[in-house]
Parts: sequence; structure tokens; C-alpha cells
Amino acid sequence: MPTYVDCHPLATIPSAVQRRMHEEAARGIVDKHGVQPLAHWTTDGVIYCVAQAPNIEAFCQHHADHGLPCDSLHPIAGLRGSHPLVAEETEIVRAKLADLWPAGCTAA
Repeated sequence: MPTYVDCHPLATIPSAVQRRMHEEAARGIVDKHGVQPLAHWTTDGVIYCVAQAPNIEAFCQHHADHGLPCDSLHPIAGLRGSHPLVAEETEIVRAKLADLWPAGCTAA
């Protein structure tokens, strides 16, 4: 299944939604759209969301269910989608984040 990443300024996400997102990723919960959050990185006032999804539309619907926009979405190749991510996959994600957002997330 494809894996995607996007980012959001942390200040735009209510704390209850942040907690729910982290809990879903920690538990490996698959939602009604077939989306499974794999990890979230919170750094420098930004949250990066990594999830497996059947397609872009499912990922965006998952975000809509959390009240989040889906305007900075990118696929990540080379992941098996293990939950939790293994060290090698974490490095792939970190490299992708640095490539996509070298100066940090600027999504609105």
C-alpha cells in the first residue's frame, strides 16, 4: 500500500486532535478509509504525518475527518509500511522530510 507524508503548523491543530492523531499512530489503528498512520514527527512547531493509504483520496478523507487540510501531500517510496516503522524506514522518512521541506513546513 502507498505511504504518504504531509505537514501542518502545530498551532493550527487543537490539542485534542493532536492527542488523537498520536494515539492512532501509536496503536496502528486503521480507519474506515483504510488509512493507517505509521508515525508523526513534531518539531519546530510543525507536525509531519506519515500514513499508509489505499490512495490519495483516502488519505485526504482521513485528514478531513480530523479537520485538517490536505494541501501538502507527498508519496514516500521505499517503505514496507511496518508498524512501528523500523530504523531503516525512519531514516527514509527523515531524508524525505529534509528533501521536501529543507526550511521547515510552510503548509497553511
